[in-house]
Amino acid sequence: PFITTGHRAFVHPDAILEGPYWIGDEAEVEAGAMIGAYSVIGHRSRVRAGATIEDSHLAPGADVAEGIHFNGHTVAPGLIFNHRKGILHREVDPEIVRFGKADR
Repeated sequence: PFITTGHRAFVHPDAILEGPYWIGDEAEVEAGAMIGAYSVIGHRSRVRAGATIEDSHLAPGADVAEGIHFNGHTVAPGLIFNHRKGILHREVDPEIVRFGKADR
C-alpha cells in the first residue's frame, strides 16, 4: 500500500494511521488523531487531537481543530467540498480549519 510520511513530519505514536495515506513534509498529527485510508495531508498541515481525516485531502498549511471529522472532503483555503454530497462551502469557520503560510 501507498504509505508516505514526509521529511520532518511528526506523527505522534498515539495517532491512528490506516493506509494508504500520504502525509506531507513538516506536517503534524497529534495524539489521538486518526488518518484514514486514501487521505492526503498537505505539507505543514496540522491535525489536532481527536480529529479524523478519512478519504480526504487537506491543502498545505491546514490546521484542523480537535474533534473535527472529514470524510470524502477537499479542504483548501476558503472552501470545503464534500465529494459524497456535492456540497461546496465557500466560507470556512476559522474555529474548524485555519490556514497558515504553507511556505514559511
